Amino acid sequence: VSSMLRTKGLSDLVSKSNELSGEIKELDSDMQMLVYENYNKFISATETIQQMKVKVDGMEGEMERLKSSVKDITESSTRINANLEERRVRIQKLNGVRRLLKKLSFIFELPTRLNRAVELDACAEAVKYWCTSLPVLKAYKHVPAFQAVEQEAREILGKLSLKLQA
Repeated sequence: VSSMLRTKGLSDLVSKSNELSGEIKELDSDMQMLVYENYNKFISATETIQQMKVKVDGMEGEMERLKSSVKDITESSTRINANLEERRVRIQKLNGVRRLLKKLSFIFELPTRLNRAVELDACAEAVKYWCTSLPVLKAYKHVPAFQAVEQEAREILGKLSLKLQA
């Protein structure tokens, strides 16, 4: 500034002064616009925060009710599971017995199945029946009923072997 005062004339200084005044007014206008825009954003943000507070306050009550409901459901579920545990164990035992009965039924029907397969020339089926039954027959070979089934099945398979050789 001091160098300008020494080197420039009055008209140049007035011109520079006018130019600086114009820039100051423009900057002042820009600053007022920024303040206005930010004020609007501030007001909008304040309103949004108030709305969120109202909604959160309402949600706290709902969350407490939900928490209570979940607790009640959990307690009911625990009681029901405890009440059904005995039945569940009985059902599991009965299912085990049912599976065992199916296996036993298959074993004791083995001679009939083998005879039917031989009559129908379904050799592969006969072999499949025999292979499926053999582990059980071996495991219980000490039981007379299983010995009889195995003996009868071997006789039928012997007939099948003779039939295939012929």
